[in-house]
Amino acid sequence: MEEDWTEAGIATKLMRLGIPSSEIVLAFQAPEVRQFTEFAIA
Repeated sequence: MEEDWTEAGIATKLMRLGIPSSEIVLAFQAPEVRQFTEFAIA
């Protein structure tokens, strides 16, 4: 995901649909920071 300016959050919607957070990359976060989140690094 490059950006998420939605109120509910696209990542949240994806997880509610059953997609694990480990499969979602938050590309708007620097790779060095991603390792400290529940989301995929790359």
